Order: sequence, then C-alpha cells, then structure tokens
Amino acid sequence: MVSKDEMIAFFRCEFPKARYVIEDFTDNSVVVRHQVGERDLRAGGTVSGPTMMALADTVLYVALLREIGLVPFAVTTSLNFNFLRKPVADRDLLAECKLLKRGKSLAVGEVSICSEGDEAPVAHATGTYSIPPDRQKLANPGDRPQSSKTTVKDTGTARLILGKPATSRSASTPAARSKLSALTTMGLRVVAISPSS
Repeated sequence: MVSKDEMIAFFRCEFPKARYVIEDFTDNSVVVRHQVGERDLRAGGTVSGPTMMALADTVLYVALLREIGLVPFAVTTSLNFNFLRKPVADRDLLAECKLLKRGKSLAVGEVSICSEGDEAPVAHATGTYSIPPDRQKLANPGDRPQSSKTTVKDTGTARLILGKPATSRSASTPAARSKLSALTTMGLRVVAISPSS
C-alpha cells in the first residue's frame, strides 16, 4: 500500500501544475482537495461541472493507486456523475473516495464531493478504473525483465524484435501493428522494428 507521503511526491513529480492537495488517507478512504480559483467558476457564481468531474476522477485515481501501487497507466473506463446542489464559489472542494471493489483488471469506487465547511454533498460519482495487466512491471520500468521478443530501454523508447522485417511507420504484420499500438498506448516511443536474429 502506498503511503500518503509517497503519493504526494508522485503527484508533485507527475502533475506539478495540478491544484489538488492530498488531504487524508484513512483505513477505507482518501480525501483530495481542489483549490478553487477564478477559472473554475461559471456563470451564476458556482463551480463548473467539469471542475467537479475532474476532481472525482482524480480522487478515484489516488484511491486506486494507494491500493495497487504507483501505476501511471491505470485509466478511467467509466464515470457516472450526479450534481446534487450548488457548490459555494469561494470555498475549496473536498472529495472523498471509497473503493467498493477491486478485481484483477477493474476497480470500482464511490466519490462524494462537498464544499469546505459544509458536510452536505454537492455531487456524487461512481467510477471504474482499468488496472494494467502487469502492473508491477509497468510501475517499475527499470525493473522490466528482458524477453526474447521485446527490449525496453529505461528512457521510454522501445525496440521491437519481430519475426518479419518492418519499419516503425508501417508495420507489415498484424502482430507488429498490435505491438506498436500497445506500446504507443503505454506512452513508449518505438524507434525501430527489426527482424529477429
């Protein structure tokens, strides 16, 4: 399980411009604060819907990573959002997330959002996150074992070794195209695809 200090350090490194503060880790929930600013407001003197939805997604991400480790490739697959009442425009928002279920490939969480100083929720959300199949390897790129098929450098660059020649721009086989797509999705830059030796 990831500690609060480790999570704060991760967010500072990965999301340096985000206006989220990790407030609390309890036994079964996490709380994240969004520092409401002028750009978060909309007509009518309230906080915008996209701001609250982003906060819900963020606190779900924090709750999941606390359980599975610092895995950047965990992604949202669904977010169901209910606006309950008008948030106060000049107060920060606090979001609390409880994970309802965590399986091998999916996790489901519930989020309640309140204006600071008011316990009545302004929004409620449920969301599902997809967990990468080999999360330990993805969480620690430097520890990836070498295989006969793929060599991955620590710099985030991948070099594929496939059975047939191909180029990085036009993979000639379905297998090559599939591996290119998977690596691109993971944020890796493919510099070459070469025939196996």
